[in-house]
Amino acid sequence: MFSRRLPFYDLVSFCRILKHNLGAGLTLVQVLRQQSERGPPAVRPLAGRLHEALRQGGKQRPAKVINIASIDGVSVNPMETYSYAASKAGLIHLTKRMALRLAQDNIVVSGIAPGAFPSEMNREARDHGDKVSQRIPAGRVGTDEDMAGAAIFLAARAGDYVMGETIVVDGGVTHARG
Repeated sequence: MFSRRLPFYDLVSFCRILKHNLGAGLTLVQVLRQQSERGPPAVRPLAGRLHEALRQGGKQRPAKVINIASIDGVSVNPMETYSYAASKAGLIHLTKRMALRLAQDNIVVSGIAPGAFPSEMNREARDHGDKVSQRIPAGRVGTDEDMAGAAIFLAARAGDYVMGETIVVDGGVTHARG
């Protein structure tokens, strides 16, 4: 039994984070289709062309959707980030579900789950990279090139047969977490 109580979370804030992190993955293709049919007149042509461009991918060269999740959706972060972790785990599962559905439209859906990368959202990795690096088996925080390499792989011909998978780019953190 837990000796500590779970911290109080505001349901509105929890749902806002879920909607932001999980909803974007679901709505991308859906919104393009809907906006091409029922969107504002100025948006319809562009949304229609984008959706049709995705669908025009063929078996030889399918279109790609790459969702950006997080290692917090793969393994438990010691920080109590309930809504963030739940939303990213949901996005990873949604990536699998969307991949199965959109394969019939010649659209390959996959994802990337980054670990510690210096950014506005991860100020600790940005401002204290040396300290954060001590908790990463690779001994460093991620770089733009690390993310770019995973994205290029998934977007290239080499990633055409990678459907529904989320590539973890974290320097070994998820394995170290257990």
